[in-house]
Amino acid sequence: MLSDTTVKKDLSYAFRIFSALEMDDQTYTHISSRSLSDQSSYWINPLGPFFEEICPENLVRLDSTGNQVEGSGVHNTTGQSIHGSIYQSRPDINAIVHLHTPAGVAVSSLKCGLLFLSQFSFHFYNKIAIHSYGGLALDSTEENKIIKSLGSENKALLMENHGLLTVGKTIQEAFFYMYYLDMACQVQLKAMAAVAGDLDKIIFPGEMVCHKASQQMRDFEPSLGLRDWNALVRKYIQK
Repeated sequence: MLSDTTVKKDLSYAFRIFSALEMDDQTYTHISSRSLSDQSSYWINPLGPFFEEICPENLVRLDSTGNQVEGSGVHNTTGQSIHGSIYQSRPDINAIVHLHTPAGVAVSSLKCGLLFLSQFSFHFYNKIAIHSYGGLALDSTEENKIIKSLGSENKALLMENHGLLTVGKTIQEAFFYMYYLDMACQVQLKAMAAVAGDLDKIIFPGEMVCHKASQQMRDFEPSLGLRDWNALVRKYIQK
């Protein structure tokens, strides 16, 4: 049977790096990784610790129905609803990040949503979906809405009035997408503020350019996010 040792180590690193980057939200929000030993289950943070406190030993493992099968901490019910439903519907996904960064929540509250005006944003051209706010994800109705909103190929979800969600084949990829989605949101807010909300004063590349740039960025390196991840681990974990 495959071991989850590396999965748990990398997942704990993700929490600690996001904390160092000040992208966490007290004891809320969650990150998860699919288990290697049982791919119908996944590891996620318990409810209570700050991101900076997460270590492999205090992660919890939930099965496909939300039952806690490993770990002693109390798991987050909304985390279970969001992550569990996505893993069941998207076998291509092995990691999920959900955060409430100020820039992400702000852009998620704009009618225009994410605008493709920066190189950061091109990572998500034709790869981001919108999920309308329906309250806390505590029931099957909201779970099904999240699955439908994310779709079968998107890498990110702009959760209206709520925050951001990204997915990946690896925790490194999901981390990469979250970092640059938040950067795209920050740039958008600064650009809109600089022109007092007059979008006619902002340069928007044409559709062909956006498509080309997005493809170039996705094909830039074989293991998307791994290079940045290794540097972040050196800076924040192995210092």
